[in-house]
Amino acid sequence: MKKLILTFSFLVLLFGTLQASVSIIPMPQKCIEKRGNFTVNDKTVITLSVDNEEMRNAVSFWNDLFDMAAGFSLEVSSTPRSSNVICCRLNTALPNEESYKLTVSSSSIHIDAKTPKGIFYAFQTLRQLLPSAIESDKQVVEKKKMEHPLCGDRRFACILLSRSDA
Repeated sequence: MKKLILTFSFLVLLFGTLQASVSIIPMPQKCIEKRGNFTVNDKTVITLSVDNEEMRNAVSFWNDLFDMAAGFSLEVSSTPRSSNVICCRLNTALPNEESYKLTVSSSSIHIDAKTPKGIFYAFQTLRQLLPSAIESDKQVVEKKKMEHPLCGDRRFACILLSRSDA
């Protein structure tokens, strides 16, 4: 039975890896790659559709990590902007509390999430999309659209990954 579970886990991971060329954990349910990039600079602003402590906490972890790597943090504001912005919006139409949609264009990054928890997870995906040489090149990946993880429970995805390494 254990071999069957491990084999199934491996096949799920293999199938998910073959579907998209981006390496994101957990694998998004849907990913559309396009050409282009968004450059984060010291004038880039993170805007929040709902400006409260929960939303600010959702972005602060990423912003702190970005500050350590890039040497500057991004302003967080509730004032809408049209360009050079990472726009975070709540969208209750998304299926579950961890759901998010991440869209990157040359002028902005839009994150739609059902809850601040989804905003947090979208920023973790964004973190994985940043180039490894962030200290010298702050360009974020090509245009991509992502939604909630392929696996509905993030803990399940982590268990599959840790067991497949054994």
